[in-house]
Amino acid sequence: MSDKVQQGPNGGCNTNLPVENEDENPFHKPKRQKKSEVWPEMTKILDSNGDIRISLTLSRIKNNIVCGGKLFHVRCCAHILNLIVQDGLTEIKDIIDDIRRSVDFIRRTDARLLKFAEIVKYLNLYERKLIDDFKTRWNSTYEMLKVALSFKEVFPRFKDREPSYVDCHTDDQWERLEKIFCILKVFHGAIKVISGTEYPTSNLFLNEVFRVKMIFDDKSHDEEEYIRIMTQRMKTKFDKYWGECNLLMCISCVLDPRCKMRVLEFIFPKLYSHVEARENITNVQKTLSLIYKEYVDATIENMQESRNGLESQGSNQVRRNVEDSSSSNSGWFEFSSYLRETKLVQPEKSELDVYLEERCHLYDPEENFDALSWWKLNTYC
Repeated sequence: MSDKVQQGPNGGCNTNLPVENEDENPFHKPKRQKKSEVWPEMTKILDSNGDIRISLTLSRIKNNIVCGGKLFHVRCCAHILNLIVQDGLTEIKDIIDDIRRSVDFIRRTDARLLKFAEIVKYLNLYERKLIDDFKTRWNSTYEMLKVALSFKEVFPRFKDREPSYVDCHTDDQWERLEKIFCILKVFHGAIKVISGTEYPTSNLFLNEVFRVKMIFDDKSHDEEEYIRIMTQRMKTKFDKYWGECNLLMCISCVLDPRCKMRVLEFIFPKLYSHVEARENITNVQKTLSLIYKEYVDATIENMQESRNGLESQGSNQVRRNVEDSSSSNSGWFEFSSYLRETKLVQPEKSELDVYLEERCHLYDPEENFDALSWWKLNTYC
């Protein structure tokens, strides 16, 4: 029997055997062909430090990218925050390891879990069980620490009932963990906001980054040395990625009707020096105007092409109608043509100017605000 298609034990076809010609195999699924026009322009290279980077040849595609590719490469905000937190967690590695050992020790047997649960019930605590974490995912470590802190009164009582338990924290360690947890809570909240999937997020980045910067400024003068060391370490990485103004992040925030340019006037003086703040605000304004101009020029070009096409199709008929029309003799036709031409010219005050000059949209912070939905309902004439 040929090895192309063989009978299985129940009379069916065995499709796992080799086939000489895949085109003859009815079960063969053809591979999808990549049709990306951008990918051929991209090549992976290794820089001197061994980091993999993407080298983009923009010479052929930059004309189709906003601002000639000026906003093309943007780092992932959530990923940067994760890197910053990972650096900070190294300062409390000993405490985290103790918590992990405690959780693992208690969860290892049902008898220990029962003892722990009895103490929790006796203290009438809201949390009911311990949770473990994934070492490579700091948000799961955050949840583990959060639950452990709610059980801090349980651990010493559990130690009294379980002599073999040796990883119980001291009061000083719990106090240290609580102070660091307050910093991690800010990061957890920021990442949760910007990682949302059911609402636009790009307009929320700048405010969350600002919250992180404020916690750094506050904790950098903390009375505890370990807090100052941890904060400085995290701030160094923060400045590495966000020391310079992120144009796309700022423009997205300005296009949020709750913020506009006023959010930059409020945040930038707290992020940069006075001179840098003014320069960055001006740079954002110029870039935003450039983006608007590109879209306007493209729209006008499309309108002119469409108009020229319609005029060429019916030029003969229009000419005959004009010759017979009394309005053409009164000069009305020339004026109508003038109005059609000037309609394509931008007014002195653009829609962007009108939007930025209006006051910010006032809203209840408790309500769910969708910037895209707002733009769908509001237009400028």
